Amino acid sequence: TTESELARFLTAEVGEPVELTPLLAEELRVAKRLCKETRGAFDPSVGALTQAWGLRSGGRTPRAEELEIARAACGPDLWQLQGNVAVRNNPTLVIDEGGFGKGAALDQAILCLGRSGVSAASLNFGGQLAFLGDAERIVQVADPEDRALSLMEVTVRGGSVATSGAAERGGHIIDPRTGRAAEDFGSVTVWAQ
Repeated sequence: TTESELARFLTAEVGEPVELTPLLAEELRVAKRLCKETRGAFDPSVGALTQAWGLRSGGRTPRAEELEIARAACGPDLWQLQGNVAVRNNPTLVIDEGGFGKGAALDQAILCLGRSGVSAASLNFGGQLAFLGDAERIVQVADPEDRALSLMEVTVRGGSVATSGAAERGGHIIDPRTGRAAEDFGSVTVWAQ
């Protein structure tokens, strides 16, 4: 939506300071830190590449020059964050929350449930799961080649579980360092408290 807080930042003029809520500022701060720690393997500013490949609109193959322009629109130096104030340094910057948005939303939902006195809950945001409480839960992990089949199951207590793979949805995981889809590695499942 063009009225969201993130959209307001991404449509602001280059160099214009935009005050963010503490929550969004912290999520962007963590995402920016992870970009640096992974040396660009994770980059929240991968949105120009997401658009070039049409990953949210059915998919397409960009021309070589489109791909280079999109790659140039990615990187942690294209935007600044000081406290709760964000500034774009590049007019083509697009933050894509696909790599961290569901987890951030689940964190907040679990926190709200806990504050409301709920002692146990299971949430599923499109395949990413979050659990409140100490109950033991069994999570089915899909076969990366056939999501209808369970490859294995893991037992967790609380936290969040997410699985993603390079084969699903036609290679929807972009390597920002190359600008291309990540190699098909099967899938990876992560649990975090």
